[in-house]
Formats: sequence, C-alpha cells, structure tokens
Amino acid sequence: LGKGKRTGHIAQFTRQLSTLLSAGIPLTQSLSALVEQTEEKEMQTVIRDIREKVSSGTDFGDVLADHPSYFSPLFRSMIKAGEASGELAEVLERLGDFLQKQAKLRGKIIAAMTYPVILLSLSFLVVIFLMVAVIPDIVQLMDEQNIPKPLPTQIITAISDVIMGYWYVFVIVGIGLFAVFKAWSSTDAGAYKWDRMKLKTPLIGNVLTKVSVSRFSTTFAVLLRSGLPALESLRIVK
Repeated sequence: LGKGKRTGHIAQFTRQLSTLLSAGIPLTQSLSALVEQTEEKEMQTVIRDIREKVSSGTDFGDVLADHPSYFSPLFRSMIKAGEASGELAEVLERLGDFLQKQAKLRGKIIAAMTYPVILLSLSFLVVIFLMVAVIPDIVQLMDEQNIPKPLPTQIITAISDVIMGYWYVFVIVGIGLFAVFKAWSSTDAGAYKWDRMKLKTPLIGNVLTKVSVSRFSTTFAVLLRSGLPALESLRIVK
C-alpha cells in the first residue's frame, strides 16, 4: 500500500474500533468484526494477526509493534496509555481525528507543490527541446544564408552541440550526483544541513516551517490529552 492509502485505512480502522469499544463490545470481538468489514486484503491480514495475538493474551499495544509499517511509535504509545488508563476507546477516537487531520494536511501539501513541480518540469523539457530540435535548424539556416551569428547565438549553439554530443555523459553524471546526494543526506550531519537549506529556501521554507510547527503542536497535544507525560510526549514527537 502507498503511504497515503495506508494512512487512510489505519484511520478508518481506528475510528471503527473506537466506535465498537464505546458500544461495550470487547476488544477481541471488535477486532473480529473489523476483519469481516475490511475489504482491503493486506489490512485485513494485519487486523487478523492482531486479533489472534490479543486473543492469546498479548497486550494490544505490544501487538501493534509487530506491524511498524502500519502503526508508528506515536500510535503504539497512545494505545498503551489508553490501556493503562482504561480509556482506550477515547484514545482511539483522538487517534482517528489526528490521523484524519494528518491525511488532510498531507493532501494540501501535495496539492500546493504539484503545480510548481509541473511548471518546472515543463520548462526544463521545453528548454531541452529547443536546444536539441529547434536551435540546430535555426543555425543551419543561418549558415546556409551566410548570416553572421551574434555572440548569444554562438553560446547557445555551443551548448546545444555539447548536449547533443555528450548527452550520455550528462545522464551518467546526473545519476552519480544523485547517488552521492542520497548517501550524504542519509547521514545525520547531511540530513541536518539539507533540512536547514530547505527551511531557508524562499517561499518553500516558510511553508515547511508552518507544516512542521503544525504537526508538532497537533501531535504533542494529542499525546498530552492521552495521558502521557510531557517528557515522554516530546521524545515521541521528536
């Protein structure tokens, strides 16, 4: 499952489980009902595994750790807090609201970034097309008519010749630079510097800052309302 779809399935599972528990149905029976109601096969397998382990006596919060790609440390910590306080249904309801808000925020970010990315991609493709297909024909026509080429035209012609003659070099160098960047940004120091650069980028940095503050505030508030201590909540949010 993609991350967006997976978040949607988890949010639906959380809300349905909260409703069933609030109605007084025991956890094992609630999970059994969700196995029957869930249409997505992968999510159904996950819920079935959770039900079997809970039925055998394992705590609900501990079972979720067996599926880290579905249930984050934040999710698991809140479930454990809900079990300890006897307010599992209420915690699940808060989690459902939280996941729904996160999904909406993610959708807004994607929608906001899609248009600029499309424009930049189209602009890049247009420039490449002009360099490879249009400029050579114009230069050939000027040569046939003995028209002197101004300096800007000579520069563009030289760039076009380099691109057409050594395009494979650009591809190899681009792949190499991307691999180096990925390796660098995977380190703690590289990731920190890359994030600082993103936050300082005009327009984009302002959006990223607001998104980060929004996520921190929402997550921290949900954890505190679920009964977790402030220090533990900060550790999870980090």
